[in-house]
Amino acid sequence: LRICLFSLPHSERLDGDLPCTLYTPYDRRSVRGRLYLSPNFICFTSRIERQVSLVVSFVLKTFTDWLSGGIKICLNPSPLFSLQEEQINNDTNNREFYFSGLHELPKVLQRIVELWEYCKNNEQIRKKSKQNRRHYSPRQPLSEPLYKTFNNVKSITTCSSLKTSKAWEKLFHDFGKDYSIYRTVDMHRLLLDGVPPEHKARMWGICSGAYCEMRLNPGEYRALVRKSRRSQAFAEFTMEEIERDLHRSLPEHPAFQCGSIGIDALRRILSAYAVRNPTIGYCQAMNIVAAVFLLYVPEELAFWLLVAVCERLLPDYYNNKVVGALVDQGVFSDLVSQSLPELHCHMLKLQLDDMVALGWFLTIFLSAIKFEAALRIIDLFFFEGSKLIFQLALEMLRQNKKAIFDAKDEGEAFQALNAFTDKITDSNVRNSTEIFIGDLLASSYTHFSTVFTNENIEQLRFKNRLKVVQKLEECQMRSIVRSVGCDCRLTEQELRTLYNAVKEEHLLSWRARLSTTSYLRTTRGIVER
Repeated sequence: LRICLFSLPHSERLDGDLPCTLYTPYDRRSVRGRLYLSPNFICFTSRIERQVSLVVSFVLKTFTDWLSGGIKICLNPSPLFSLQEEQINNDTNNREFYFSGLHELPKVLQRIVELWEYCKNNEQIRKKSKQNRRHYSPRQPLSEPLYKTFNNVKSITTCSSLKTSKAWEKLFHDFGKDYSIYRTVDMHRLLLDGVPPEHKARMWGICSGAYCEMRLNPGEYRALVRKSRRSQAFAEFTMEEIERDLHRSLPEHPAFQCGSIGIDALRRILSAYAVRNPTIGYCQAMNIVAAVFLLYVPEELAFWLLVAVCERLLPDYYNNKVVGALVDQGVFSDLVSQSLPELHCHMLKLQLDDMVALGWFLTIFLSAIKFEAALRIIDLFFFEGSKLIFQLALEMLRQNKKAIFDAKDEGEAFQALNAFTDKITDSNVRNSTEIFIGDLLASSYTHFSTVFTNENIEQLRFKNRLKVVQKLEECQMRSIVRSVGCDCRLTEQELRTLYNAVKEEHLLSWRARLSTTSYLRTTRGIVER
């Protein structure tokens, strides 16, 4: 729920929910919904889906007050974040949020004050930690998006028309421009039309939750970069893979050519993430996604966007076995079966259902369609979550239904899909053979937006994860049995039985292994003292 509704960091836990009413100043109405509390945030979502949602951070110097049977939450002029740590315009200063209709109001207020005090203490600790880290900071990360340096590239100026920019400025004026912006249908409509380059950092950071995580972990990115430079083990196993792929990341773009500042920034981001999450380390496709982020957001925010994608939006996609992507292939197959049953049966005959969308999902369509069109998908992806990529992939299959039915084999079907994706563009030209991405996205909402939700996807992921893990274990067992079979006299069935017995014993002995590890750590600590 916290991931699907509010894009909160994994460390957050919602502390129950209560019915309440939120006053919305942009239309001077009161909206019924539910209030959620977590250690660092107050969240609200309307009873009517997509009418309005709100996330207010305790990291701000927030104070609460009773006000005619409700709670007033005021934010001081300091913003939660801004790209250069500057003050934002006066139109968002002294913003107030009014919640009413809460049962047991004194208890709720007491809980909010407790959470605020807890958050304030943690903020002081974080500031001290950040100050201590500054002394050891490596080279300063890029403070501006790369498109501002390489602004002569045509592909990054698309969608920045005066009309679109004015519409976004009006949205920020009416609904707020920091993390506590009112998230409404108006925002969704503008996201569907595309975000201008000058606003991508703000909207990507807000919608993905990356701004939150960056604010809650000050100085962590620089510390991870420093650690990646000092770790010999890290350099041996990971740096070679990263270096190999650096120049394959948008190679046609001047920001990522030899000697460019983009290459250095990309190296820092990928190596820092490998240190943060050694379970994943580095995986191909991460370089492409991170490079695109660097074009439109400052370096540190690009790192936290990568964290949001790898750990929340597309979990387990970027490990050496791409388990998450394989799981989502199963999820996609289930959705095709549910929404396009006849097409699904034909795809099964062609053996096309397992891998049809793997390349689309791994790079969020960046490697499948034209760059400008893929950016429109990313604009919506951070707002909608993983639901969007399934919805769009279903629409692409629906529009290629005839071509897939006419295909005689898997190869012909893939050729038809590739020909379709090659035509997708961000240019809305009438009487053209090209496919406008805006029309494709709108059509996907028309046909599939109400068929499933992010919660449904999480349920399908859980179901398919068991199948994928079992399949991977079966492949591993076959590989091991094959490799040792010619060196021993046991039959294949006996080797399988032995493999299962060893695996079962290993799983059952986890308590003993944990105790041994704890004992060794304690002993090592005593010896070092």
